Amino acid sequence: LQILFTIGINYLAAAGLNVLVGYAGQKSLGHAGLFAVGAYTAALANVDFGIGPWPSMALACVMGAVFGLVIAAPSVRVSGPSLAMVTIGFGIVVEKIVTEWTDLFKGQAGVYGIAAPTFAGKSFTNLHWVIFVGLACIVTHVLLRWLLSGRFGRAFMAVQLAEPAAVSVGISVARAKTLAFVISAVTCALAGALVAQQNQYFNSDFITFNLSIFMLVVVIFGGSG
Repeated sequence: LQILFTIGINYLAAAGLNVLVGYAGQKSLGHAGLFAVGAYTAALANVDFGIGPWPSMALACVMGAVFGLVIAAPSVRVSGPSLAMVTIGFGIVVEKIVTEWTDLFKGQAGVYGIAAPTFAGKSFTNLHWVIFVGLACIVTHVLLRWLLSGRFGRAFMAVQLAEPAAVSVGISVARAKTLAFVISAVTCALAGALVAQQNQYFNSDFITFNLSIFMLVVVIFGGSG
């Protein structure tokens, strides 16, 4: 059950990143930072502010979108190695903040006692988690396929293939790239929130540069575009 849960989490994290990398052609090496945004938002909202698990999960997605906009702001202005450096920088900054700001993020000690969602008045069991993550993967897949089969998908592909040509037919390159960053950030933040809630514990050891590399490798081997 834990393996199946992990597979689902990896899919959620990679599905949005595939939109950014496979369709919009924007390489990101900092998505571990967005994973951390979702995880710590869900954890701290529940433990420190008493917000329920379901609203905390939704808040994690919102914060993911916000930080997707933050990382998109400088990223849409650069490409190639410069883009990689911007995203790597974001991931490193987030990692250092959650490690060193111990008063808020608790560093390596971590955040304990994160409440799991409930079903019929009972906290999620491992089986409930697998079912829920499986349904989340299906919904995510359907929504992304619907999005990418339309004009947004064509806009992403146009931006990847030839930005000047995309501009010549009225496509806003900056807007397309920003949307791709936000989509990838939301799914990655959701994955982080689910990991924190399922473990009922989260610390800075979860956030490493290797995690960003792993997500990108998943997209390279299994993504499309």
